[in-house]
This record gives sequence, C-alpha cells and structure tokens, in this order.
Amino acid sequence: MSVFDRYKYYAASPESPVSHAFVVTPDDSADLTHVTRALYVGCGGDLRVVMADGATVTFAALAVGWHPVRVRRLLATGTSATLITGAIYHLGWSWPERDWCAGRLGDAGSARAECYGVRDWAQRHGRRGQLGCAL
Repeated sequence: MSVFDRYKYYAASPESPVSHAFVVTPDDSADLTHVTRALYVGCGGDLRVVMADGATVTFAALAVGWHPVRVRRLLATGTSATLITGAIYHLGWSWPERDWCAGRLGDAGSARAECYGVRDWAQRHGRRGQLGCAL
C-alpha cells in the first residue's frame, strides 16, 4: 500500500521543509550533486566547506544536529565531523517537464511553471490535457 502525500503537488518555497536527503562524502576536488539547504552532522567536529557563493569557510566544533548552510562542496582537508547528510527540497517538477512546458507555452509559461511547479501550474490553469505526458 502506498503512503498518501497530501503535499505532493504543492509548490515548494524557501520556507518548505526539506524533502530529499543524500549522504555527503568530503572531497577536496568534487562539488556535491546539489547545493544543500542544510547539513545534518551525526558526529560533531570541524566542517570545512565551499559555500554556495564560492567562499571557503571552516565551521569549528559543530555540534551534532541540523545546520542551515547552503554548501556546494564539503572539503576533506580540515573536516573532522562525520556522518554528514545534505538536505534539499524538491520543486515538484523535473527539467524535461519544465522544458516541455516552455516549448508548448512559451517563455511566460516557463516562468509560471518554474514558480509554481509544472503540475500545480497546469492544475491551476486548466492545462492538464495540453501538457499530456509531462503530468
């Protein structure tokens, strides 16, 4: 039996709770797959990171718990904290859906689709049949 998700088709916003998480492995040369919205540190210590804006920062003696930092890379050198998880929120649409919507509805449709999420926008504007497979 599947779990009912009341908020599945609601548009995410910066105030939304995180909805996806991934293990973060410290690496001096590779960026993460996503810029994080927050990091969870399972075993405290120092955290040396490259922030979303490119600045390199060391957070000294971080405690176990959630830390609302937008990080693009977790550096191995200078990081002693372990059991780190990155968290993001999902916007409710994929790039192919957004691009398909933009192709059908033009730039204005694309901007609205990015703002609300393709599925939510289509439902609000009665375009479900026009978007076909994208929904």
